[in-house]
Amino acid sequence: MSAWLLAACVGAVFLFAGVQKAMSWSTWRSDASSQGVSGIVAIAVPFIEVTLGVALIALPPTGEVLVMALVVMCLFTVHLVRQVLLEDTVPCGCFGSRRRRPPEWRDVWRNMGLMTCLVVSLVI
Repeated sequence: MSAWLLAACVGAVFLFAGVQKAMSWSTWRSDASSQGVSGIVAIAVPFIEVTLGVALIALPPTGEVLVMALVVMCLFTVHLVRQVLLEDTVPCGCFGSRRRRPPEWRDVWRNMGLMTCLVVSLVI
């Protein structure tokens, strides 16, 4: 039960982020392009987030889904760290147009916390 709860919490974040990007599609695409994210990746990210979010919430946590979510979250976090280190002023777009600020270390720490939830869910 606790593994599912941890996975579902991360799933809710994925689902929210993906829906927000889809709802502010042009802003998301513009921000992603300004960050150097390829067009195909920018198109895929909201779909991947929504799919993983639904899977983490609706299904019992399986190793495959948890690892996929962990890999995706690691890629997002590496991108955020790069943006922070380069002092990029383009909004991160993590939650669509709901947040219009450049990425900060607190965003990286948030992702680290979410990854910790996934790892714990994977091992319990």
